[in-house]
Amino acid sequence: MKPFTILTLALIISASLTRGDIVGSCGATSCPMVTYRPISAQHIEFGIGYETINQTQVYTGNSPNTVGAISQPHDELETINTQFNISAKYGFSAASQLRLEVPLIYRTHSHIHTEDGETHTESWTLNGIGDSSLYWDQVMWEEPEHNATIALTGGVKFPTGVTGLSNSDGDSAEVSVQPGSGSTDYSIGMFYQADGLSLQNWDRDDTALPIRTGLTYFFRGIGTNGWQVGNSTIATLGTHFKLNTMLSIGIDSILKVQDKSSPGSTGESVENTGGTWAFLAPHLTMTIFENHRITTMVQCPVYQNVNGIQLTAPLNIRIDYDVKI
Repeated sequence: MKPFTILTLALIISASLTRGDIVGSCGATSCPMVTYRPISAQHIEFGIGYETINQTQVYTGNSPNTVGAISQPHDELETINTQFNISAKYGFSAASQLRLEVPLIYRTHSHIHTEDGETHTESWTLNGIGDSSLYWDQVMWEEPEHNATIALTGGVKFPTGVTGLSNSDGDSAEVSVQPGSGSTDYSIGMFYQADGLSLQNWDRDDTALPIRTGLTYFFRGIGTNGWQVGNSTIATLGTHFKLNTMLSIGIDSILKVQDKSSPGSTGESVENTGGTWAFLAPHLTMTIFENHRITTMVQCPVYQNVNGIQLTAPLNIRIDYDVKI
């Protein structure tokens, strides 16, 4: 089967299921992980990722706190996020590739609602297709002697996700926790990687420690009922080391800065949106039969400074399986 025919089928299959390297936002969507990794020309790569972000920890500013520490019309209790990310990637050449990413979201959310002096707990189960994204990656410069690369990436997130979900009482969930945002968003990023210090691995081979860094900016569009998520910047710095032909370990540092959201006609408070987060993310990758790869990443927050009062996650976990054809 011709490569373009296979790619077309992959896009159709992924769209019907309605990404695997990702750039996301921590919260009700996805972990902020930024990795640029090209594939060989005329090759296709499929992936499925499992991600869990359990927002059970209340923060005010940069300190842990308790539910209701700042009085609100509804006090957030928890948001439990489980997400499967389906991805297809095609390398048009050694310098250009196209990526499609489609999330399947399983989420529960609960808060304490206060009205006329009375309080009661409200909860939702929010399952469905999330917003799909399409990215183009382009290598702009290479220096083979040090395996150095500069690449640019541009992306569009489409409003394909489910919106307007309600609970058993018929109450709609806030737009910020719906699987889809209802907005078209754009992103642009730049990535640099080059070999650094050389060390001897388990097989007694000299193996370079690559240094990689990235900077991505997200422009958020106007979504459901005028709600607009704040624009954000994600910066990363990391490395990895090949222990042998099958195993490699690595660590990434991630900094995310996000503006406050805009309410539109939702009536939602935006004082409790946006902030600054820093993470360390150790990861382990196993390569099987050359073309199959499993990566496990644990994302640990080392600094969180949120606006107002917000739910955060004490730990984020992601597992990816990728196969190259």
